[in-house]
Amino acid sequence: MRLADGRYLPVERATMHATTGSGPGGQHRNRSQTRVELRLPLAIMGLTPAELDRIRALLHQRIVDDELVVRAGEQRSQYQNRVAAEERMVKLVDGALRREPHRVPTRPTRGSQERRLDEKHRQAKRKQDRRTAFDD
Repeated sequence: MRLADGRYLPVERATMHATTGSGPGGQHRNRSQTRVELRLPLAIMGLTPAELDRIRALLHQRIVDDELVVRAGEQRSQYQNRVAAEERMVKLVDGALRREPHRVPTRPTRGSQERRLDEKHRQAKRKQDRRTAFDD
């Protein structure tokens, strides 16, 4: 499957393990092995060492024995769960590799500074007008 930057992630080379799902669903849920676990070794992802380090750092809770592990069991079909797990895997890798653009700090415009100060003066005048004068 394709990553957002156009590179190819070989999810079809991931090993699949099917198990019975958990939760409600009755006999079908308890007997059918529709829940899917995909394991994709980090070594075959085709990423640079820096990118692999970033994935290891950001997805450390999903990495077991240097393999990215993704599970899906929401659908009734094993095939649909496999597709969902593959899509989830691509989304996770995309999210880990995406870098936020560097923010260039900006300064407030002169007009916005003047409006802010004018409002402060108006508010101070309003509060000053509320005070009662003490006549001794």
